[in-house]
Amino acid sequence: MTITIHNTDKMVELQADPDGRVVVGARLWEGHTESGIAVHVLVVRLLVDEKDRQEEFERELQETRPCTPAGSSIPMRLIL
Repeated sequence: MTITIHNTDKMVELQADPDGRVVVGARLWEGHTESGIAVHVLVVRLLVDEKDRQEEFERELQETRPCTPAGSSIPMRLIL
């Protein structure tokens, strides 16, 4: 499967264990599959292989779109 995603301005906190002791920040990305199915992706870390292009990547990463209403209303029970 291939998905195309873009980053949004929405940040969320994910509880990494049932007791809520470990909290991890994530950014919501939105997009679609090749067949057009809408997806929401929570990205915790994003790495760049090409060290010499790190600064360019970081500039592009700052360009965000507003989160759609569908992305704003994701129930926390659906977040693993």
